[in-house]
Amino acid sequence: MCFICKDYKHTKHKHILLEQEAERIRSTINTAIQHIKRVAQELTDSAHKLESVARQLEGSSAESGSVEVDTGGTAEEARARVRQYFAQLRDQLNRQETQAMTVLDAHVRERLCSIRQQ
Repeated sequence: MCFICKDYKHTKHKHILLEQEAERIRSTINTAIQHIKRVAQELTDSAHKLESVARQLEGSSAESGSVEVDTGGTAEEARARVRQYFAQLRDQLNRQETQAMTVLDAHVRERLCSIRQQ
């Protein structure tokens, strides 16, 4: 039965029109399949890139003989830098506190001496 005229005889159109329409649909489907394959490949590539970035951030653990070696990723490096920075700030603050206490103690001694001499 013909899709267009709904008859077995193709009375209202030529048979070739149906073949042209079928070929056009086949072509459209093939183009869509190629596009889907290309998009799927791009998604796969993107997923691999994301996995690579995640491994770089998290670091990786590799076995070296019988000992497992854990190599930190960039996230761990950033944490170490933050810890180091705040440790330096704490050291600097402790030095400043010590200096301030020394100056304060000297000032208190001077004032006490001044009061006692009066």
